[in-house]
Amino acid sequence: MWQLPSGISYRSHALVAKNESKKVAALFAGQGSQYLNMGRELACHFPEMRQQVTASDKVFAHHGQTPLSNILYPIPAFDADAVKAQEAALTNTLFAQSAIGAVSMAQYSLLTQAGFAPDMVAGHSFGELSALCAAGVISNEDYVELAFARGHAMAQVPSDTASKAVDLGTMFAIILKQKNDIDAINSCLAQFDGVKIANYNAPTQLVIAGGTEQTQLAAKAISELGFKAIALPVSGAFHTPLVGHAQKPFAKAIDKAKFSAPSVALYANGTGQLHPSDGKAIKAEFKQHMLQSVRFSEQLQAMYDAGARVFVEFGPKNILQKLVENTLGEHLNELCLVSMNPNPKGDSDSQLRLAAVQLAVAGVALTEVDPYQAVTSQEIAEREAPSAMNIKLTATNHINAATKAKMAKSLATGSVTSQVQYVDRIVETVVEREVEKIVEKEVIVEKVVEKIIEVEANQVATV
Repeated sequence: MWQLPSGISYRSHALVAKNESKKVAALFAGQGSQYLNMGRELACHFPEMRQQVTASDKVFAHHGQTPLSNILYPIPAFDADAVKAQEAALTNTLFAQSAIGAVSMAQYSLLTQAGFAPDMVAGHSFGELSALCAAGVISNEDYVELAFARGHAMAQVPSDTASKAVDLGTMFAIILKQKNDIDAINSCLAQFDGVKIANYNAPTQLVIAGGTEQTQLAAKAISELGFKAIALPVSGAFHTPLVGHAQKPFAKAIDKAKFSAPSVALYANGTGQLHPSDGKAIKAEFKQHMLQSVRFSEQLQAMYDAGARVFVEFGPKNILQKLVENTLGEHLNELCLVSMNPNPKGDSDSQLRLAAVQLAVAGVALTEVDPYQAVTSQEIAEREAPSAMNIKLTATNHINAATKAKMAKSLATGSVTSQVQYVDRIVETVVEREVEKIVEKEVIVEKVVEKIIEVEANQVATV
């Protein structure tokens, strides 16, 4: 498929079609993709987005927290410090995860009502919770509750600690030169106590995590090996035992939710393979999700092996699309990658509509993405085409009687008068006025010159 910046997409034939082995996969974004006012245009135009945010607001209010909408869509700020403060508030795990979830599930709701039906789903870290909802394992109500519970638990400091500061750890992104370099990374990490690979994002992109001091030393050692190590702005070492204090309350929240069998193939971060088909087994596994490494690249490979050729990213930005490109780079000519909201500076409504166009070109069957427009495309198509003999008169196509007569004469004789004729007409107007009961008659002569210009036939353009 090729695309133009204007939004035009083209491919010679559909990538997916009925009764074929090529399948569609839905991916859901995790924390780190959030930005202020994400999904704002969707919230203005679609009730699905407003309903998701409102549902979160109710949960936040129930727990005595600031409404999510106040953090996601703050009052506009006009100085850099105020904007940074607003961004920091949204980056807080308490709000970031629920905000990403609201955008992701609103986008997914809009596409599914238009006929979108993925064959398999997966998510990155927090995004796996969104995947559970998309697969029908949990209800939207439980999803909103669990999104809050997860963010709230991870934002808390352990309560059973002494007065000394608690080390919640840190994380570094590691950029490899080639996927075989992972052996050197594992050998290096073995020298540092408590440091592990927390995220297998792509064959050449990893994230290490652990205690702050040990992880910093490990990152320095990795840099000395010639690899790039980038410190991440996080509040803890996620997907390690250091967030065990958050895992326990989140597990209690999971126990309150109802887990059902998935309606589509559902892939797990912890194993990189399919989740069990039993709801109880999924619940038991998901309780450990926060402590397990995210094997996202293995998930993508497993989905590709199962026939996934169209990968659709739900949520803000296009981080997962880039991970697909990195992981399945040698198969890109076989794939179609679509993100619902790839550009944080763009209009979220327009981007969703363009994504729907890309999916349609790839062969994914969709109807109306916007069910609220005044006239649908189907209604327009069903309308009777107007007769070609009906012409609406406007100032641009009106021809007066004199010109019509000359045109008829030209058609009849085959000649066109090229000279310009000037016709002078004198119009006399009589006006009566009464002034102090004395009737005066004034005769005012107004001279109106009407110019009729005839032009050569070859100067008239036809459309």
